[in-house]
Amino acid sequence: MDIDKQKKHLLTILVEDYFHVGAFDNLIQQRNWPNFETRYERNTLKALDLLDEFGSKATFFVLGWIGQQNPGLIAEIAGRGHEVASRGFYHRSLRQLTDEEIREDLKRTRKVLEPAARQKIVGYRAAEKLS
Repeated sequence: MDIDKQKKHLLTILVEDYFHVGAFDNLIQQRNWPNFETRYERNTLKALDLLDEFGSKATFFVLGWIGQQNPGLIAEIAGRGHEVASRGFYHRSLRQLTDEEIREDLKRTRKVLEPAARQKIVGYRAAEKLS
């Protein structure tokens, strides 16, 4: 079998910003996110350029909130041949959500990411491990 047909994505990249992480939940509320300078776009473009340089592909786990704010970035990721996957809409722990809220969060995120990426969103990475 041709080795190129066996290649799989082994690299994952989180598209989020410092103020999205759960460690800041008590300090920075979601409604205040637009007040902070974002770094995700600049950093994602740098990562994309680096991946292009080495001919590598990755799966980018993207917050739905970012996809809503910047669908062009999502299109850029997908346009360069990378998989776009879900990180949830607001980076909330699964422990904070009911089963129904999880389903709604995934639907909402897919509704934003799929049109921007022009690909089906199948991957998901939880905001924190559940151990």
